Parts: sequence; C-alpha cells; structure tokens
Amino acid sequence: MMSRISFWLCAFLFAAGFLVENTQSFLTVPAVQLRATSQLSTCHPGPASLRACSTKTRMCANDEEPLVLSAYDQLVLSVRALSTKEIKQELVTRGVSFNDCFEKEDLVARLVEARLQLAAEAVGEGEVQAEDEKEAGVESAVEVNAEEAQQNKKDSRIFDPEMMKNIMSKDKIQAILQDQELLQALRNPTVTFRFIRQHVSPLIFMQVMRMAQEVLKVQAAIEKVKNFMSKNS
Repeated sequence: MMSRISFWLCAFLFAAGFLVENTQSFLTVPAVQLRATSQLSTCHPGPASLRACSTKTRMCANDEEPLVLSAYDQLVLSVRALSTKEIKQELVTRGVSFNDCFEKEDLVARLVEARLQLAAEAVGEGEVQAEDEKEAGVESAVEVNAEEAQQNKKDSRIFDPEMMKNIMSKDKIQAILQDQELLQALRNPTVTFRFIRQHVSPLIFMQVMRMAQEVLKVQAAIEKVKNFMSKNS
C-alpha cells in the first residue's frame, strides 16, 4: 500500500489543479495539517511575531509511532513566524532579490531557499552557522550535511520529465479520482507528512507548494466569478 501511495502522491501533488478540493487539507503550514497529540511550548524574547511562544509540536501517527518535526519543518515554521518586514530585511541583508514576490508565502519560500543555500555552502567549508536562527529567536539550528545535500539531488529525479508525462496523463488522474482507498490514505496528514519527509527534497517541496498555492488562488478566483454570475443572473 505504501508503495502505491509513494507513486500516486507524486501524481496527486502535480495534479493539484484537478484535485484542489482534496489538497486543501494539507496545504497549510508547513504545507501539511499535522495532528498534534501533545505540545511543549517555551517562550523566547524576540520580535513581536515570536512573543507568543515558540512551540515544539510532537506528532503521532498513533500511540505507538511518534513523529517529531524535522529540522527543515522547524526552519519553515521559524521563517513563517517572522513578519513580512523582517523577512524582507533579512533578504536584503543576504542580497537576495524579492521583486517578483507579491505574497508572504512567496517571501517565506524565498528566505527558506536562501537559508538552505547558505547552510549548503557552509557544509563545503566544514561548518554550519546558526546566527540567523538565533537572531530570529529560534533555538534549533538547521542541520545540513553533505550526504543530505547529495540525497536532495537524487530526490529531484523523482520529478523528471518522463515521469511527469506519465503521471499527468488523463488516465492516471482518473485513476486517482476513482481510487477511494488511495484518496483516503492521502487525506491522512500522517501518511502525507511521512512521504514528504522521506521522498521529497526541501527545494522541490517548496516549488510544489508555490504551484499548489497558485492553483488555490485561481480556484478561489473562479469561485468568486461563479458566485457573482449566479447572484446577477
């Protein structure tokens, strides 16, 4: 069953335009709505956006199989916790352009990529600096190593053109829609979260998230037009 889920989740993500109603349940921070069974919160001094508290959430698929947020998930959450102004200031400091970013989600993705790039470069120098995370009031640093960076490159091949052509065929999409068992499994945030952690590299996942967010925006715009037309018909 998990092998089927691994393949079809790729198709499910890239067929978001056809499955937008089924994807809304896991397109939230950090792109997956995770079920928290317990929380341990610790407060830290810092920017206004972080005064409430920094929360470390322990996830459980069930009582016997605990899941903990990865370093990458913590990075996304820490960036998302910043205000738009703070994100832009850090991007300016890093010399990263954001003129094409019009939504906070785009800025978050851009800063996450910048931090990952910095960490990858630091690996080549034999050390990883965590100053940016400390400045943001986040205790945990992003752990990146050469082996993980190499694995990310391998992960990107899962979305090569040949596979894209295969999974985006009309027959494959129809199969997804008709396979209720598979759709039920994909709606389970634990299954989705586990697959993403194991098979999708961070950079590719952010690209998928950008695309999915755009699909949702288009879908929302279409619904507004439909509602307007129905009211004025």
